[in-house]
Amino acid sequence: MTSIDGLRDEHRRIEAMLSALDAVAERLDRDEAAPAFVEELIEFFRLFADARHHAKEEQRLFPLLAGGDSSYGVIDALRHHHDLGRMLVGEMRQALTHLRAGDPAAARTFAASARSYTHLLRVHIDIEEHEVFAEAGRTLTATDERTLREAFEGLDTTPAALQQVARWERLAEQVRATSVSR
Repeated sequence: MTSIDGLRDEHRRIEAMLSALDAVAERLDRDEAAPAFVEELIEFFRLFADARHHAKEEQRLFPLLAGGDSSYGVIDALRHHHDLGRMLVGEMRQALTHLRAGDPAAARTFAASARSYTHLLRVHIDIEEHEVFAEAGRTLTATDERTLREAFEGLDTTPAALQQVARWERLAEQVRATSVSR
């Protein structure tokens, strides 16, 4: 498996969780209670999608593709997407805190932030899959691929990191398999 294949696999997990987040937003818009797993869902986006997946892109893949040019068009836009995503996850965390404290208006705030986030990440993933990964396939050398693969594997060397990744992967698979029936 190439490093790009690994990123694509992570995209599938993220997309499953985006579908779950859409379902949570729908429930909140119908004035139903947020499911118990909503906190795990937000943590997945914070720790798996951002701290792990986006870090691989920002710290390793994007610099290789940009060739040292820090303002390389699409890469710049994708970094901006990551920043917007972080802001939206923060809004969801804050809204969830207010919702748990009994603020009924927080449900709508959470749902709006969730919808913005899912839309953003779906557009973002589409750009990466069809533009960035295609460009990587055309331009990355065998040495670049080896460097990326080693860097990505180096993130998961401690038992704690491996457990964390396995936890997020299991959660994504559960959500995908159950279509948010928790």
